[in-house]
Amino acid sequence: MHLKLRSRLFTNVACVVMLSVTGLVLRTATATTPAPPTNGCSTTTTIDATDPALPITITNSATFTSTITVAGLDPVLWDIDVETFIRHTYCDDLDIFLISPEGTRVTLTTDNGDSRNNIFNGTLWDDDAGDTNGPITEVPLANNVVETPVVPEEAMGAFIGEDPNGVWTLEVTDDANFDTGFIDAWSLIITTIPENPVNQTTDFVNPDINLPIAIPDSTTILSTVDVTGLDTLLCDVNLVTDITHTFAADLDIFLTSPEGTIVTLTTDNGGGNDDVFDGTVWDDDAGDDPTEPEPVTDSSFANNATETPLAPEEALAAFIGEDPNGTWTLSVRDDTNGDTGSLDGWTLELTTCILVDGDGDGVADVCDPCPIDNPDDTDADGVCESEDICPGGDDNVDTDADGVPDFCDVCPGGDDNVDSDGDGVPDFCDVCAGGDDNVDGDGDGVADFCDPCPADDPDDSDGDGVCDSNDVCPGGDDNADADGDGVADFCDPCPADNPDDSDGDGVCDSNDVCPGGNDNVDTDGDGLADFCDPCPDGDPNDSDGDGICDSADVCPGGDDTVDTDGDGEPDACDDTPTGQEVPGEECCAPGTMTMMPFTMLGWSWMRRRRRKVRGLGIRG
Repeated sequence: MHLKLRSRLFTNVACVVMLSVTGLVLRTATATTPAPPTNGCSTTTTIDATDPALPITITNSATFTSTITVAGLDPVLWDIDVETFIRHTYCDDLDIFLISPEGTRVTLTTDNGDSRNNIFNGTLWDDDAGDTNGPITEVPLANNVVETPVVPEEAMGAFIGEDPNGVWTLEVTDDANFDTGFIDAWSLIITTIPENPVNQTTDFVNPDINLPIAIPDSTTILSTVDVTGLDTLLCDVNLVTDITHTFAADLDIFLTSPEGTIVTLTTDNGGGNDDVFDGTVWDDDAGDDPTEPEPVTDSSFANNATETPLAPEEALAAFIGEDPNGTWTLSVRDDTNGDTGSLDGWTLELTTCILVDGDGDGVADVCDPCPIDNPDDTDADGVCESEDICPGGDDNVDTDADGVPDFCDVCPGGDDNVDSDGDGVPDFCDVCAGGDDNVDGDGDGVADFCDPCPADDPDDSDGDGVCDSNDVCPGGDDNADADGDGVADFCDPCPADNPDDSDGDGVCDSNDVCPGGNDNVDTDGDGLADFCDPCPDGDPNDSDGDGICDSADVCPGGDDTVDTDGDGEPDACDDTPTGQEVPGEECCAPGTMTMMPFTMLGWSWMRRRRRKVRGLGIRG
C-alpha cells in the first residue's frame, strides 16, 4: 500500500480555464494544494504537457495516450491533481486514466456524462473537490458545461508517497462508435516533500452497544466511533464495513469526520447482489492490484460474495490533514423499498504522521535550513544561529576577506586571524606588537608592554623623557644638569655649583660673599658678612684705611699703625712723634730737676688718659 500523505490544511491555487469554444460554458477550477505534516516542506509545481502529438484525435473504439516527463522534483509525492482539456461529443464514451511513473493506474472516469458534449474540456480532477462539487459519478452534468472541479472515480491518493519523477501517462479510450473528440492539452499539479514522514496506525473497532443495527427500507441509520489520544495530523484513512443487505444497490454509505467532512463510500453500487459489503475494506489504494476489485463504481459484484478491497466512490484522502480525534460517524441509508439489511459492525484504521522537527520550530528537519536552531536566523543573514560567526550582523559581508564579517571584525582592513602575540588583537591593528594590548595598568590607552611609563597617566607631563612617577624635577627637564650634581637645573637652587652651598648659608658657592661663613649674618649692615667682616660691629669698618676698625681706632683719620716714637700714640695723633714730650718746660727754668719725676709721672698719666678719651671719640 502506498503511503498516504495528504492534508486539508492547504493553500488554494486557482487554475482558471481560458479556452474559448462555441457554445461551451467554462467554470473556474480551484486546486487544493496540500501543506505537509510539518510546515515549510512542500513544493507545488505545475507541469503542462508539451507532447508534440497534441492535439490528438480521439477516434471510435480506440485508445490514445499522451505523456508528461517530470524531473527535478523532491522524491515523495504529497498531492497530485490533473487538469484535462478534452473535447468529445458523447462523453459517456470516454474512459480516462492517469498512470504514474511507478505504474500505478487511477481511473478518472469511465462512462460518465451520458450524451453530453465537452464536459471534460477544462476539468480539474481533485480528491478534495467533494467540498465544492462531488464525485464524477454523482454530480449533475449539463451539455457543453465543463464540470470542474470533480472527484475522480478512483482516488488519486493512490499515488501519494511515490517518486513523482519520470513519465506520467494520460490514457483516453473511446469505447463506442459514432462520436469522436480531441485531447487538446493536459497538465499535472504536483506537490512534493523531501522525505516520507513517520507514521503511526491505530485501529478503532466500533464499540456501539446497539450493534447490530437494522437497516429498514427508506431509512438512514447512524453509528459512531470516538477517537482519542492520536497525533493531530491525519495521513491515511481506511474503513472496514460489516453490512448485510439483500439488495446492495439500495445502499448509500457515507463516512463523516470529526471536522464534518463527508466522504461517499458508495451510492447505488452492487446491483441486486446480497451482502457484498459484509467485510469490505475501503481503501484509496484498492486499485493497485489488477487481480483485485478496483473502484466500487466499476467492480463486478457476485451474489453473497464480499467485494474487497474497494476504492470508495469518493476519495478517503479528503480526510487527510485533519485532526482525527473526536467522533466519527458512519451513515447508511436504504433508498429503496423491498429489501433490508443490518449494520453488524465497522472499524476505522487511522494513520497519523509527522515529519521530524528536532528544534520544534514548526519546520521539518528535512527541509529546515537550520534543523537545530529555533529561531533559525535572528539576524536574517542566511546563516543559521548555530553557525553564525557574527550574531546580529551580516556574516556575508567581509570586506577584508579574513573570514570575519565586517560587523564583528576586530581589525577592519586586516586579517583578524593573524595575532602573533596572542593578545586577541590582530597584528594589523596591534598597537603594542609583542605585548598584550589589553593590559593597561594606568589606563592611558597604551598597553603596559609598550608604555614607557606603565604606572603613569599622563606619562611625562613635562616632556623630559622621565616618567612622572620617577621625575626628580616635575615641570623641568631632568636631563639638564649643568653642574653635574644630580639635581636638574630647573630644580637646582645653584645650577652652576657643585656642591651648591658648601657653608650651608643658603647662598650658592658661586655667589657666596663669605665662603665658610654665613652670608646672611651682617651685624653692622655693611653688606659684609660678620664671618668675613674685619669690623663686624662698625659701618664703615675703617674710615681712615689704616686696617684698624673705626670702633678701635686710636687715631681716627690717621694711621694707627705708624708710631715712630713707640709711645703707643700713632704719629698722626702724637704731638711729638719723634720723642717724648717734657711737660712744664714753659714754666720751669732749666735746672729745676727736683720736680721732674713727679711732673713726668703726672704728664704721663694725662697723656694716657687723653689717648683713652680719644679712643672713645671724646676730644679732651
